[in-house]
Amino acid sequence: MVQTTIYLLSGNAQTIIKRHQITEDARIIPFSEKQILSIGKTISMLRADTSQVVIFAAKSLALQRYHHILKGMMLFAGVKRGALLDELGKSEKYSPVRVIFVDSFRLLFEIIASIWVVILAWTELFLWRTVRK
Repeated sequence: MVQTTIYLLSGNAQTIIKRHQITEDARIIPFSEKQILSIGKTISMLRADTSQVVIFAAKSLALQRYHHILKGMMLFAGVKRGALLDELGKSEKYSPVRVIFVDSFRLLFEIIASIWVVILAWTELFLWRTVRK
């Protein structure tokens, strides 16, 4: 039998278990967004987890932040199988290969785009300040 751990960010664990047909004996561990921001501790916790499947679950994945960070921490912790699930039936399967070759580049693009927006905004504000003087 496959041991599964559900790290519950929000929502009802039993609803998620039934909606995604997860075994009833899955361990449920409450998990908060504050813990996500403590990356080292979260990776250590995931490494210590002996489950074959690691799931992060929430009420709604559309409203949940940090998808890429969660998947990255799963990668660094050596998780082989996992997913991000919600009560509404949506799931994002975790795959180490996908994290390396797709999600990491998507995250990098988001970071670059954010930096570009900040630079443009700063430049525009700086130019407006010098033009008005």
